[in-house]
Amino acid sequence: MSTEVKKVGNGLTLASFKSLLNKNYILLLLVSIFNQFGSTMDTQIIPVWGADLGMTAAAITTMMTLYSVATLVGRPLAGRLTDKLNLKFWLILIMALKGLAYVLQGIAPNPTFLMVARFFTGLVFCCITTAVATMGSLFVDRRAMGTGVGIINAIPGLFVSFAPSLATSLYANVSPTASYLTAAAASIPCIVVALFMDVKKREPKRQMPGEVHKRFDINNYICLPALPVCMITFCTASLLFACSLLVVNMSIERGLANVAIFFTTYTLFKTVGGIAGGVLGDILSAKRVLIPGLVLNAICCVLLANGYSVIAVGAAGALYAMSYQGIMTVTKKAAAIMAPAEQRGAAMSTNMLVIDIAGIIGTIIPGALYSHFGYTTTFYCMLVYPVIGILIYLCIAKKLAAAEQAG
Repeated sequence: MSTEVKKVGNGLTLASFKSLLNKNYILLLLVSIFNQFGSTMDTQIIPVWGADLGMTAAAITTMMTLYSVATLVGRPLAGRLTDKLNLKFWLILIMALKGLAYVLQGIAPNPTFLMVARFFTGLVFCCITTAVATMGSLFVDRRAMGTGVGIINAIPGLFVSFAPSLATSLYANVSPTASYLTAAAASIPCIVVALFMDVKKREPKRQMPGEVHKRFDINNYICLPALPVCMITFCTASLLFACSLLVVNMSIERGLANVAIFFTTYTLFKTVGGIAGGVLGDILSAKRVLIPGLVLNAICCVLLANGYSVIAVGAAGALYAMSYQGIMTVTKKAAAIMAPAEQRGAAMSTNMLVIDIAGIIGTIIPGALYSHFGYTTTFYCMLVYPVIGILIYLCIAKKLAAAEQAG
């Protein structure tokens, strides 16, 4: 039997994995690396730049909230534009707009100007992340999509480790503008690389005889067929935002020697989780990743509820990194295959939209619980998220399995 048709598992062939070596996918990976480099520089210095322009702590918080609002309201439109426009043109346009957004932030003369520029940056950010995720799902064999998405998510982080130090060094030793111009310059190789992509014009959906054309279809903005699996994304993302809000202060109050141990181990294991989740999801099935991943989410909650040692909190960070990244990779693929081909962008934007919403709910709820009941009870209450995630999976298991086998 030739290696081209040799089965690996779940209908997957070695040829499916070889699709990851195609030109468009490799170029997209390079775009993702440079894109994340610029974004990482931006996130390191924006609060400092706001303070240096005279913003109060409340104003900086407002600016950060405006950025989140921009990504939230922009997601549905980002998905629609990704589906409608030529992907190569759209990627080049939004990368150019991203460079412009960073230039505007870098030359901001006052807090008001910076706030407006930051809102614009949030809109561009949601367009780029939606487009890259959609293209990552389209540029590889359907059966290797999880692996492709996992690599696009994980690999860029390995190449941008010195971006924070470069951003802060330029900021301190040259000027804030120099730091932002460098971040903006990271968009240039993205545009150059995108020019070499071979992206075919997508054919519009054929209208069946007797079918009435809809002027407005909600699925072009919020993809309802993909929404149930996206709610699993919501459940695991909400837990991450709860951890981001509570774990460091909890570690301080409980007297841990290393108060950042959760996020240290999370960072160490997240690349492994993302790639492993994608590969296992492709070879085995979504079920083989989602159920164990949600169970690990639950174990993480229990460990944090009883996290009075560095070992317990560090183990929670490692387990959550692997489960979160694995689940996120699989739910992206699941959202893509459960949506019609012409609504792939809408499916991806819906999956990211629920993360944006989780960023709000995932901090308000645990914050309120902690203020009344403390850390232990709060993290036990967080067990509701993986439980709901498992129940959602059980409701859609047959449809998801059918979608996996349809390709």
